[in-house]
Amino acid sequence: MMQEGLRISLVLSMLFFCGGAGATAGTLKTHGIFSSNMVIQRDKPITIWGWAEIGHKVFVQLFGDVWVMNGQSNMAFALGATYRADMETAAFIRESQRLGLADLEDPQHTGFIPAYDQQLPGLHTKKKHFLDTRAARWAMGKVYAVRVDWAAAELVSALRDGEQMVLTFDRPVAPDDNGPIEGFAIASEDGKYYKAYAESLVTKDQGIWGNKYDRTKLFVFSPLVKEPMAVRYARARSPMGNLKVNGKPWQPLHSFRTDEWDWPENEDPVENAVDRTQSKEMAQEAAQRCERRSMEEAKRAVEILKQREMLGKKD
Repeated sequence: MMQEGLRISLVLSMLFFCGGAGATAGTLKTHGIFSSNMVIQRDKPITIWGWAEIGHKVFVQLFGDVWVMNGQSNMAFALGATYRADMETAAFIRESQRLGLADLEDPQHTGFIPAYDQQLPGLHTKKKHFLDTRAARWAMGKVYAVRVDWAAAELVSALRDGEQMVLTFDRPVAPDDNGPIEGFAIASEDGKYYKAYAESLVTKDQGIWGNKYDRTKLFVFSPLVKEPMAVRYARARSPMGNLKVNGKPWQPLHSFRTDEWDWPENEDPVENAVDRTQSKEMAQEAAQRCERRSMEEAKRAVEILKQREMLGKKD
């Protein structure tokens, strides 16, 4: 499912065959609505009608291609426009989309294709190209069983190991540009999240030739969270996560969280469970937490650099 309003259709060309004694192409005529390059709904019965000489047998053969098409940019629903200081609206929308599609238990015909990593303004030109590529690969691989490079990854486990969290995935995940991993936050039992650093498991130190990694395992830590309990990835209004499945640019890892700390709900859906005063206090507290993180990390820069150097390395 694309948040930017992409759709996949079947574009058809038709061949008509008219059999029987003395049959010619001129004896067959179909209704004017049928022509090459028409678009119809897939997996539905199609009724085709027209005219031919009495007694002739008519055969219809359809040839189809998959096309990925963009709607107009003003048809898109921009999650960035859902901002409210007191809640993670966009994050909850992304999560409900992904989990809702998973509940259908029909991976051949439904899929969630993240687009948060395309940090470009609007939907035009360059961004549409990236999204089209992802949707086309998903359709060819899942719907039409074409052998293409497309895969999703799921979090298998998230376990605490001292002052860090160890994450295991069912497929390798890594930035496609070999840069530092971005997009993680961790929290202790108080539920206060701080930006975190992450690194893959180092399996071999090859000196000047670099390290070898197990990309299915990540180690996540923050110097401000001594007893981590939960992890979040790319969970924000405009997240900056850069992990890709198998390191492929067209396969971004979807956002996720390991906690169950949902936004407070009211029995009356019209009424917000958090009033304006509480909302303002929460926003101020979050801003103070960000400032504290910046100040503390600046004071402990050398210590943090040493911790990051050891992150992901075996004892």
